[in-house]
Amino acid sequence: MSTSQQIINDIEPRSQYVSTNGQTVFNTTWTADSASDIDVYAHADGVEADDATQLVSTTEYNVTFVGTYETVRVTFTTGRVLDDIITIVRNTPSTRDNLYTNTNFTPSMLNQDFGVRTLVEQQNQMYNLDFAPHYNLSCTYTDNSNLNIDIILPILGENQFWVKNLLNTKIIASDLPGPDDLPITGPFITYTESASLANAFDMGLLNSGIVAQTVTASAATPYVLDIPLTVDNGGTGASSFTAFAVLTGGATATDAITNVSGVGTTGQILTSNGAGTLPTWEAANQVVTVVITTYGTDATYTKPSNLAYLSIECVGGGGGGGGSTNSAGSGHLISGGGGGGTYSRSLYNADDIGATEAVTIGALGTGGTAGATGSDGGETSFGALCVSPGGSAGTNSPVPGQGGLGGTGNIVSGPGMPGLGGMASSINTTQYAMGGGASTLWGAGGNPSVAGTTLTGKPAGGYGAGGGGGCSSNAGGATSGGDAAPGRIIIIEYLAG
Repeated sequence: MSTSQQIINDIEPRSQYVSTNGQTVFNTTWTADSASDIDVYAHADGVEADDATQLVSTTEYNVTFVGTYETVRVTFTTGRVLDDIITIVRNTPSTRDNLYTNTNFTPSMLNQDFGVRTLVEQQNQMYNLDFAPHYNLSCTYTDNSNLNIDIILPILGENQFWVKNLLNTKIIASDLPGPDDLPITGPFITYTESASLANAFDMGLLNSGIVAQTVTASAATPYVLDIPLTVDNGGTGASSFTAFAVLTGGATATDAITNVSGVGTTGQILTSNGAGTLPTWEAANQVVTVVITTYGTDATYTKPSNLAYLSIECVGGGGGGGGSTNSAGSGHLISGGGGGGTYSRSLYNADDIGATEAVTIGALGTGGTAGATGSDGGETSFGALCVSPGGSAGTNSPVPGQGGLGGTGNIVSGPGMPGLGGMASSINTTQYAMGGGASTLWGAGGNPSVAGTTLTGKPAGGYGAGGGGGCSSNAGGATSGGDAAPGRIIIIEYLAG
């Protein structure tokens, strides 16, 4: 063979250097077919090798072939930083076909092509065995910005695993502690028992349910929560419920949640049955009947089963008018009229009404006998739900009786009106009308007396009204006062259909 043949170094075509400060020239001990077959990588000391990001652009260096064997020299246009890691690799294309049709075929042509083929084989050896030995295979993943990203996976060492880096740009190897050191904090749950994991729990030894753990200052211990979960563990305590049923809490804070019986029908409403009892579905209380009842005497009220609401109005008995003493020979004396009873009104739901309620009608106050004070009116009440005290009596002097006070009613409770005051006069040439009984919403009190004649007091004309005071003129003699009217109760029952 010709002595001018190309020398092929039978070594792996890769050289790596640690640069000095400002170094630009790096010489290899091997050759290449052309400058375009050379790849150069560079990274700072302590930085992990990465051929995807550390390939140096060909604009930053030039390649020349030097010496008898035309070894590769790489010259950087700018000096390198101290301790940069420079890797020079021969990367000959792996496809080359020649047809020997030249009639001037010489051995040097065959030597040249044989050299290229040798370089290709060395290139294959480099990639298969030693080039960037921290790489061994690749995988492809996708993200929203690039659907075809090829990530080279690093070779895993002992007790290592693959993770994504913080920048989400590559997959790196991360160290695990050795088997003798596991678990770090524990415990571990394994499918089968593991002798190398001292704190491992065998899943096969746990019952069915949800795995939880208790944590203390020194250890965490797994255990299983049974299904269904109890209320104190955040569950319902039940494994199933009636479809579309209403759920309520249990009898205690930790009892299982329960269904309200049934799901009701159209138009029904969920009705409370009081504390300690589940609510039930009941027909809506639609009022279809109104019943009005007036009580003038004592009685007992019995609540109808279909009562929805009850309205109650009460008035106490009126006070009697005062009797008049005998006037002077040339004067007039009119006694005071009786006061009116208190008016009260209430409205209640059926549940607020007892099965029975006592009905009490306040008695009328009687007029005073000749020259005497009358009697007070009585209290009217419907149980304790609506109460109306009576008015007080007129006196045997011009002082009138006062209206009733202290009633109860959840809508209104108003005091009764006072009676009209009487008069005492020694002048008999002028006529006076005074001493009338108090009126109420349900009628007028006894009419006032007119001075000039001797008359008994007038009786009341409306429920709870006071009686009129008596009148004596010109020594006509003592007279009696008028009687008041008794109390009354009117109830309105709203009955459901």
